Amino acid sequence: MKRELHKFLNVTIPSKGYHAHNGEVEFFNEKDLSFDCGCSREHKVKDATAIIDFALKNKAVYICPENQNQFNLVKAIGFFKIKGLKTIAQYCTEDEFERHLLMSELEKRKKIG
Repeated sequence: MKRELHKFLNVTIPSKGYHAHNGEVEFFNEKDLSFDCGCSREHKVKDATAIIDFALKNKAVYICPENQNQFNLVKAIGFFKIKGLKTIAQYCTEDEFERHLLMSELEKRKKIG
């Protein structure tokens, strides 16, 4: 595994999260939030696909709606009143194999239930 991917998965991404049903984090969608993507554009969460939701940490991983190899870890800004999303980390896979590896690692982190 490449060093950068290893760092993204094992240093940046939380160890346990939840499945993002229908590719959405409902709370972020309700607030109509956006994030700065690694593709250099801003996207609304409603247009992107959420892979994993770290609800207790107010974080989620989204795939760019324009580049399926671009992954973005975002965190809610604000505690009781969410004001927006901040992109904490970004990773762009180089090929289908690396994308599959990243997706598999994220699947392993999803809690059942």
